[in-house]
Amino acid sequence: MGTRRTITLQAVIVLLLLLGMASSVTAYAPTPEPVPPGESPVEIPGDAGPSVAGSVSSVQGPMGVTGGGGPGPVLPMLQYQGRLTNPSTGQPVTDGTYAMTFNLYTDSAGSVVWTETKNVSVAGGQFSALVGDVTSLPPSLLNGQELWLGIKVGADAEMTPRQTIFPVAYAMSLAPGAVISGSLSSASVLQAINSGTYGRGLYGWATGTTGVNYGVYGRTSSPNGYAGYFSGDVRVYGDMSVTGMITTSRVAYSTPRVQYFTIGSEGFVPGSNVDYYNTYGSGGAYIVSGSGGMVAPVHLPHDAVVTEFRVYYYDNSAGNLTVTLYRQGFNTSYYGMASVLSSGTPGYSSGVDTVINSATVDNTSYSYMVDAYSNAWDSELRIKAAVIVYTVSEVP
Repeated sequence: MGTRRTITLQAVIVLLLLLGMASSVTAYAPTPEPVPPGESPVEIPGDAGPSVAGSVSSVQGPMGVTGGGGPGPVLPMLQYQGRLTNPSTGQPVTDGTYAMTFNLYTDSAGSVVWTETKNVSVAGGQFSALVGDVTSLPPSLLNGQELWLGIKVGADAEMTPRQTIFPVAYAMSLAPGAVISGSLSSASVLQAINSGTYGRGLYGWATGTTGVNYGVYGRTSSPNGYAGYFSGDVRVYGDMSVTGMITTSRVAYSTPRVQYFTIGSEGFVPGSNVDYYNTYGSGGAYIVSGSGGMVAPVHLPHDAVVTEFRVYYYDNSAGNLTVTLYRQGFNTSYYGMASVLSSGTPGYSSGVDTVINSATVDNTSYSYMVDAYSNAWDSELRIKAAVIVYTVSEVP
């Protein structure tokens, strides 16, 4: 007649997720912890036979990785550590190999939904087993539902009561394709926190090289909600397409962006009541005769930095043309920032000044303009265009 065995469990269950590689991953089981002094396994009434005191825990020893390749699928396993004793004497069973069966249930008295039988080595009564390395644990099994673990040794009946798998094991629901759902008014369903000096709290990468895919995707069903909410600076490397509205105090470039402000001849008008042309014919703006200035307003973003002042003109005249970028203080006079002279360059030509005085634009205290001046205007001396090159560090 077979001997009825008795099993006792210390109910601490924690899920172990072994990250598989394209090659193999080997987990080295830790040395099982002995029953603490003064504490003995609690026996379930029955005939005399071996008793197990054990727990399911994460691997505490080193994990060795062989081979190469990128990350593979998650391999869900439970690390079970126990101590097999004779309940009559409290002494460890004889060293050897014992057949153990591990069963999972969806309730404390229902039918088996997953099972695995394996030979487990016992030394000094202590043993360690990876549950799920013979028969794979399906990730869909740990989907938030309650589960119980039952264990039997050899041909004996399964020990009772079954052991509850506590919610920490449901971390397995983070396997690919998992859905984490909840209804929380003032907390996050999922948080990813990295307390390191460098690194990422959350990283998304769509590795497909064709089609339209998304590294991170957010969506809201509320007209007052946000598909994405960020507190702090946000950096975008690459193109960003937005359907809808972006609300932010500022959008900054990772490096200053070069911009151009161009004034054509049509933008120049005389500073006094004289006859002039600024369009038609061969183009260009000029005063019919005499001296004077053709002026044009300049509107640049606040805090822009002017880097170049370019002038395009036609000069086939005895007179010369001096084109200057000015700023005018609200309570002060004009101040020259850059200037180009047409002297010695007959016909269509251009000039550039890269030495800019007071280059940063301050629209709170100054206005800006370009003045093209000559003391001998005629139709052979014309301003064609002025181009102001500047940089901005954020979107105006």
